[in-house]
Amino acid sequence: MREEKGLWQPLDVFMTVYETLNFTKTAELLYTTQPTISFQIKKLEDLLQVPLFIRNGRMMEPTKEATIFYEFATKTTHNWEKLVTHLSNKTKKQRCTIAFSNTLATLYVKEIIPDLMEAYPMIEFDIQLTNSTTAIEALLNEEVDIALIERPLNNENLEREIVGQDYLVRAGNLNSDVWILRELHSGLRYYADLYLMEHRITPTQKVICNNNELIIQLLEKTNSQAIMSKKLIPESMDFEYIDYQLRDIYLFRRHEEKNHLLEKIYRYLRSKLVLLLK
Repeated sequence: MREEKGLWQPLDVFMTVYETLNFTKTAELLYTTQPTISFQIKKLEDLLQVPLFIRNGRMMEPTKEATIFYEFATKTTHNWEKLVTHLSNKTKKQRCTIAFSNTLATLYVKEIIPDLMEAYPMIEFDIQLTNSTTAIEALLNEEVDIALIERPLNNENLEREIVGQDYLVRAGNLNSDVWILRELHSGLRYYADLYLMEHRITPTQKVICNNNELIIQLLEKTNSQAIMSKKLIPESMDFEYIDYQLRDIYLFRRHEEKNHLLEKIYRYLRSKLVLLLK
């Protein structure tokens, strides 16, 4: 309340005098003059028709009436600040941050986010594209609210639901010893490393790329192959389903979400994904 003027200035002056019991100190704290402080207190005393402070030389003591008025002033200013905060928050848009693994972002953001925007026009959606491990770390650090990934991760502090499945294939030149791989900790890299290990394949050359669209372009322009989602592969490209062709798609959130609106968005998103991915 120190910065408030006008209506609140007499209360601010009175409360500061009551707390410091010193007109000079009050004037310093409120960046004004001692005569102004004296004038405001006299004005309040005339309005209330009671003395607020007893002056004995340099000493000052509050009256019983001053103590009663101080309690009132404290509650009044506190309630005012609560009201201002409440009304201010009402006018601000709330934010919902959703982390998508790169593959799922490429496939489903354009299908999901327009519906969310229409259903929740008061929400400011923040869409983040990242790999699966980074998405989970961000969720645990409360940097994002919801995560949609395809790597089978677990954490006791997070709730995980399977909302659909995705087909994985080898795509490109299937006889090539050159492999294009996603970056470490991504969902596709997890499955690619698993495939190479189980089939005892040692590529003669590896190219690491963290962008699915760029990987597709490289597959089209170079003698190479990669593990990809079937939905990302152009119709003209050669492909072959791998042994564990189906991988689960997971929706994550923190346990016991206390924000009612985020809870509603999570449920809405889950229902949309279940229909989209069935």
